[in-house]
Amino acid sequence: MQESLISLDKINDLFKRYTNERMLPAFSRFLDEKSIFEINTFTMSDWRTKNQELLECDDAFTSIYLNSNGDLRLSLLFLIDWKNTVSVVQKLLGAGSCSLDLKKSALLETGNILTGSFFNAVTDKTDFTIMPSIPVYSQDTFSLLSEILEINFAADEKEAILNEIIFIGNDTGLSIKLIIALDANDAKKLS
Repeated sequence: MQESLISLDKINDLFKRYTNERMLPAFSRFLDEKSIFEINTFTMSDWRTKNQELLECDDAFTSIYLNSNGDLRLSLLFLIDWKNTVSVVQKLLGAGSCSLDLKKSALLETGNILTGSFFNAVTDKTDFTIMPSIPVYSQDTFSLLSEILEINFAADEKEAILNEIIFIGNDTGLSIKLIIALDANDAKKLS
């Protein structure tokens, strides 16, 4: 258990550096305002326990999901509640009406900006090759979206590790949650 806690702390510190160096500046530029982030690292079961209330909720979230292959197997899931989804779309496209396809495209671009900054941080600090998938847009409940992460790591011997990062704009309060899941063995490669 002690080794597991140390590993979680190391991964949390590492992802905190990646987020602070690359992702937070990208999010701040995207919003055109200073921003902050909160980060926590969990095992998959601890994360489910922490989010039990959301798992039982019927509210729909906008999500952008992608995974990676290569030297590290990662899954990234962006979750945006409805209020913040509207704010992101208005920030990118203005207050006028536009097609659903254009709105989806704007949200996918948001995911591309943040995931690109994350993958660049990892590859800049390591010699690992990471090949991200094409992002997938969805609107569904938190429970269904979280199952996507669990399915990708269900066959693993050890429990997956999840980093939950919440980006928050200082002025607007706009927030986006990013969940990064990685295989326990890949976590050891990074730490």
